[in-house]
Amino acid sequence: DQSQEQQPAQNLPCDPDELSRRYLHLFYANEENGSFYIQSKVYRAKERLLMDFPEDVRRAIELTIEQEEEMRKAAKKREEEEEAARAAAEEEKRREAEEAKMKAEAKGAEEEEKPR
Repeated sequence: DQSQEQQPAQNLPCDPDELSRRYLHLFYANEENGSFYIQSKVYRAKERLLMDFPEDVRRAIELTIEQEEEMRKAAKKREEEEEAARAAAEEEKRREAEEAKMKAEAKGAEEEEKPR
């Protein structure tokens, strides 16, 4: 039967890895671009598709998604920390340059005040 050939092994409705990969892509693409409506539709579609999987496969898919979400959160946190460190370093450089400028101006003013 042709419909059986198209379905993945174990008579699953679709490939679990493909479901996880596509869900994560669509969910985060819509999170970044600000479409909460579409993001919620993607989430509900995933929930509905998971109903068709056996419990053990459903748990494996959910675990895969949770692990990917944790990795994304950790990566985002690292990026934010790196950005904060860069901003702090730039601010420190700006402050040092301002102090050097003020010292140079003060030294120049002292030089002008000295009798010749």
